Amino acid sequence: MYKSSKQDDYSYKNPTGDDTFYINVCGETNQPCEASYHAGVCQDNGASPPVYYPCGDASKGIFNDYPTGEEGVQLVYGSGQDCNGVARVSTLNIKCDKNAGTGKVSDVDETVSCRYTAAMSSKYACKGASGGGDDSGGGGGGGGFPWGWLIIGLFFGFVFLYLIIGAVVKWKVYGVDPKTMDPEIIPNYQFWKELPFLCYDGCKYTIRKVTMNRVCAEYSEI
Repeated sequence: MYKSSKQDDYSYKNPTGDDTFYINVCGETNQPCEASYHAGVCQDNGASPPVYYPCGDASKGIFNDYPTGEEGVQLVYGSGQDCNGVARVSTLNIKCDKNAGTGKVSDVDETVSCRYTAAMSSKYACKGASGGGDDSGGGGGGGGFPWGWLIIGLFFGFVFLYLIIGAVVKWKVYGVDPKTMDPEIIPNYQFWKELPFLCYDGCKYTIRKVTMNRVCAEYSEI
């Protein structure tokens, strides 16, 4: 549900007033609220020129259960800009709705002054759904560069090259015939053959040291 800097915030225009609320989930809005407040909800008072009020700090968001017991989640942004001597607080009640898409705002209530309650719905508030970024691309939860898969791909690519190049060297330089299925064709075959036993001995030695000879005491130093 997070909106990146290249996307529009969730918004709600007050039908009985001039103010508009801009909302982001798990991140700051893109509207020009004072940066030091890290506003997850930003209120535009509708004046000309407009005045923006930070209505809650996204960096201090707190998740709770959906208040009515239905499927969903509640996100509270506290520590907003002072308002009548108290900090503004925004509460996002995000209800599960598999037909709501990424998310939408149906109402923002300010029954209590400086306390804003936004009624939202999203398919990502349903159990089992990922909290990915916006469907239009590039959201914070799912739009980042897949560094993990890159590292995994590089690792297996390196292993593949290691085996192929090593086998060719064993064949051309050391005369190991690949047709004989000799395991010596594997690069550093003796090392890999002995590695499990070396790891086993290393673990035993470490356990012995950590437990002060109470476990694996039969292990003797050289």
